[in-house]
Amino acid sequence: MQSRAIHLFLTVATLALASPSAMAAAEASAPAKPVVAPLARSPDTTAKEGQAKPAPKKNKPKPVDINNASVEQLAKVPGLDKAHAMKIVAHRPYPTRAWLVTQGILSETKYAEVKDYLVATPNTSPRAPATK
Repeated sequence: MQSRAIHLFLTVATLALASPSAMAAAEASAPAKPVVAPLARSPDTTAKEGQAKPAPKKNKPKPVDINNASVEQLAKVPGLDKAHAMKIVAHRPYPTRAWLVTQGILSETKYAEVKDYLVATPNTSPRAPATK
């Protein structure tokens, strides 16, 4: 019984040691695959007639400050209309742009649409109420 266990152990060990070396020998004898670098392409020179050219990247508009912008500037933000802009101006100042949702000025859905276009910088105007 003991010799059978030793025989099994030696067989498994031999196979385990032989497998990596056999694989390494097979890889060494196989012909090397050529390495081909991708060609650098310019979008202007590779576009053929009839094919669509890549869409130009749109410049993201500069963020509008909700504490200092006018109603007209806020109304130009994609997703905001004049009514939203007037609500924002009426409830100033805001410590962060997320306060638009906290104070009930914008819904969470509307805020998700416009948050990338808005910033809230500290209001330094003399009309700003003092915080305690």
